[in-house]
Amino acid sequence: MYLARILHSLLIFILIGIFAFNLFKSYQGYNEITQKIQVITLDKLVPPALTFCTTKPVNYDFDIRLYNVSVNRGLYLKPYAPEEDELKFIRNQVSRCWVLSPPMNDDRAIIKFPPPTSNVPDLEFITERTFSPDGIENSQAPLLVNIFDPLQSNSSFDFNRFLLLAPEVNRAIQFTRTVNLDLKGNVKRTDVKYNIVDEYRAPTDSSPGRSINRFTFRAVSFDVVQTQDVQIVTIWSILSNCFTLLGVLIGSVYFPFVGHGKYRPWGYINRLIGYYPIEHIKRSYFDKDSRNDLEQNNVPKLDERLEIYLEKFGRSRYE
Repeated sequence: MYLARILHSLLIFILIGIFAFNLFKSYQGYNEITQKIQVITLDKLVPPALTFCTTKPVNYDFDIRLYNVSVNRGLYLKPYAPEEDELKFIRNQVSRCWVLSPPMNDDRAIIKFPPPTSNVPDLEFITERTFSPDGIENSQAPLLVNIFDPLQSNSSFDFNRFLLLAPEVNRAIQFTRTVNLDLKGNVKRTDVKYNIVDEYRAPTDSSPGRSINRFTFRAVSFDVVQTQDVQIVTIWSILSNCFTLLGVLIGSVYFPFVGHGKYRPWGYINRLIGYYPIEHIKRSYFDKDSRNDLEQNNVPKLDERLEIYLEKFGRSRYE
């Protein structure tokens, strides 16, 4: 009897351990965030912003064209003098700076697909520098250029992000975008991916004392990589997993090994050790003098003994 109880208790302890370990591992992954990635196609994009700094005193003039139409320069271009606070970390390296970015309005996505005018550049930043014969050396001084996302900040003067470029080359800024959403689907972060290409096939417009160069912004693709934070493990998935495992443990392990029935269990454990409680019930338990033994040994109650007696009586009757 004691061996059967020990084996039953050991089996229950093992099953509880398996269930608790599964619950613990499921809870560990509750706060883990993964990302779902998909590609979406947009019909307009926000172009990158450009920080343009000269390293020597040179006279510059600018023209900004959107689909070959000149726009209000004051809406797109903001000048920065060296004494301004934004330039305090690069004050000794630059002479003057400008920041080109889409206008601060409700819709900054000015690059359209399809374009309103075909076969023209999307956005052009045209720089014209003029210099005297004595200022040729300054006019050849390199530029400091920084590309950044205007949706993240209005300006960027981080010296580590600047590129040192020759002023007399036309360049194309090819870009695309990425978007990251939070768990609720709100935009958490955007970023711009870009590449600067020297356009040697487009010669600069130069004459004595004057040089015109261009930065052309082009969208490589309107297919945007969108990532969204996803919580795979939820409370409902944990509960579903735990209850499924509990059903499997009870149905596939507990019942086959323990069986069912208080006095005639049919489980593998009882078959293995050959122990059946009904065969160990003594007749002395039915005597009045055995009540103390009944309580001490947890012998079946009166109605349970009557059930056993009737069962035996029924078998002997038919035999």
